[in-house]
Amino acid sequence: MKRKRNDSQTEPGVIEPTPKGSKKRSITKTESKPRSGTLKPGDAFVAICDWTGIVKWLSNHSIKTQVGDLGWINMIPGDAERFKQAFARTATLHERHIVEIASLDGLRYRIWMWSIGNPDLAVCTFNLMIPTEVKLLTDREREFLTFLAQGLAVKEIAVKLDVSINTVHAHMRNVKAKLSLGSPNEVIAFAARFFHQKADSVPVESSSEPPV
Repeated sequence: MKRKRNDSQTEPGVIEPTPKGSKKRSITKTESKPRSGTLKPGDAFVAICDWTGIVKWLSNHSIKTQVGDLGWINMIPGDAERFKQAFARTATLHERHIVEIASLDGLRYRIWMWSIGNPDLAVCTFNLMIPTEVKLLTDREREFLTFLAQGLAVKEIAVKLDVSINTVHAHMRNVKAKLSLGSPNEVIAFAARFFHQKADSVPVESSSEPPV
């Protein structure tokens, strides 16, 4: 008498096909969220803070600092203190300040701040990400780039810095080497982009409107 085959059993080594309509189990990698702080040098964003320094509005939400955070939460300690001091003077004395800070993840920003004078909102900041190589520059080389960004000629810069023309040319060579730039024209373009003094010269795209 032949033994009846049980349909629930399968022969060794045979894989049963998946019944039609049933869902296959698949192992998928969890999609990681975009890392915050995705700006690159030359990118900028605007933040609006209340009187205590809490961020109330941002033009870019891909950065680490978010609405509800203190504006200096992601700055290194010393720079956070300098920012807070400038922020306080801007909010209370209506002064305009420009500070350069480093973030905890090693990024660098030049930040312009000015008073709003709103009962609920105090300070607006314009934040421009700058190359990390800028930290290699001396104070004198920074001054040189600031004057270069204003469109001053070599002779005019020499007068402003109270140095010889040869010294100005030396600043040009040193800056070019430290920033890995190929020509004086590239140094001029760099200065115009990262050492300008007017925050409104860099456009900021925003998909939302700031609070009224």
